[in-house]
Amino acid sequence: MSERNGNAVGGYDYDVVSANSSNLDFRGRCVEKLEKLGDAARDSKKHNEAIGYYSTELSLDPTNNDILLKRSKEVWIVFTSLSSH
Repeated sequence: MSERNGNAVGGYDYDVVSANSSNLDFRGRCVEKLEKLGDAARDSKKHNEAIGYYSTELSLDPTNNDILLKRSKEVWIVFTSLSSH
């Protein structure tokens, strides 16, 4: 393996670790923002909008059970409101 920009540790490992760390930081910030947007939509009774935010968040963090629960509650609210008409 060749060195790149003098930052190589065992080849390209340093650059890969640095890039992955930045990606995880960005992903984490996106997940936090999507949850806040979903919560705001929920609080404003915009249930379909909340479902969209929570679904997008789950695509970034599919193991987040808290968001899965929040989305499930919103789906239930929409479902029951549609079936009562």
